[in-house]
Amino acid sequence: MLAWTSALATMSLQVLFTDWAQLESDAAYICQAAYDSLPSALDPLGVLGAVQTDPNAQKLALFAFLYINSVGFSFIMPALFRPEQTEAAADGSKEDMVVPYRSSPEKMPQHAMTAVDWSYVALNSMCMPGLFFHFITICRGWGLDFGAPPLFGIYPPGLRLLSETVPELLLYVPFYFVLYEFVYYWWHRAMHEVPALYKWVHKHHHQQTYPDRAALDTLNTGCLESQVGLYAQLGMLWGVDKLTGVHSLPGAIWFFTIAGWLSVLEHDRFQRCMPFELFRADDHHMHHAFVKCNYSPYSVIWDKVFGTFKPFKVMKKKEPVGSPDLSASPELVLQAVPGAVETMTATMTNSTGGTTR
Repeated sequence: MLAWTSALATMSLQVLFTDWAQLESDAAYICQAAYDSLPSALDPLGVLGAVQTDPNAQKLALFAFLYINSVGFSFIMPALFRPEQTEAAADGSKEDMVVPYRSSPEKMPQHAMTAVDWSYVALNSMCMPGLFFHFITICRGWGLDFGAPPLFGIYPPGLRLLSETVPELLLYVPFYFVLYEFVYYWWHRAMHEVPALYKWVHKHHHQQTYPDRAALDTLNTGCLESQVGLYAQLGMLWGVDKLTGVHSLPGAIWFFTIAGWLSVLEHDRFQRCMPFELFRADDHHMHHAFVKCNYSPYSVIWDKVFGTFKPFKVMKKKEPVGSPDLSASPELVLQAVPGAVETMTATMTNSTGGTTR
């Protein structure tokens, strides 16, 4: 109930804090751009033409456009990022590397999706278009303009792209990630260390001890948890700008985009890594298996700072209790088999005619 209430509250606040005049303008622009770029053969029923005269249809089209680019892309995106490869076999072939189970698959079964799970996925998905529009609103204040050439005011033309934008990205993208991960680290850690938060907010997400369904496992989260985490990204970007007057339009776009990608990839069963191990999928798998470790959302930088980092490691199988290594000593063999010592003594007595003194 809390998750559904949180989702409805989120969508209500999205409606309240949306600039509807700007949204109608953006909807009209998107629909007109689609109408101008698509050949008439792809619209035999004239749907796009009819949309041009209906503002409500345009807003619905914008919602669908944002939904496809946020939720829809999340489901196809893992196929675009190739996993790590195993070492070459004798024939030279390689396979996609899979994150191993920390324990046996029998002890870490896949959580079967229930009606509650699907409702969480649906509610989180419905909140995504509003989140994306609010991100666009922040970016518009930093120079985003859909009518500006060559790329909506995001990048400068010509060689300035290399001389200005590349250094800007190298500075701001890591800065945004380090700052956001610090914020989310403490939010995530609190959800594990405060019993009420874990029980009512975060526990649902940990039903899956071995994430392997990528976008589905990412979206199968309590809506309060997910919306706080997502809007913390926007809050961080907005707060840095308001407090320092410093911002980067391309840096914000790449931060927001990469963060979305990594959130999905760390819930996939395939191992993927970033250079210098800034991101490893098995770090988050370790969190789902061990629970109280690796709270940072993407890298583990703050876990290493605060002592909560735990590298991924497959558990060794334990020997059954009372089963010693019988190959180590013949005496253990005799002690392990009931009556073995007495039987051997009797045999020696019969063969020698008496006991040896």
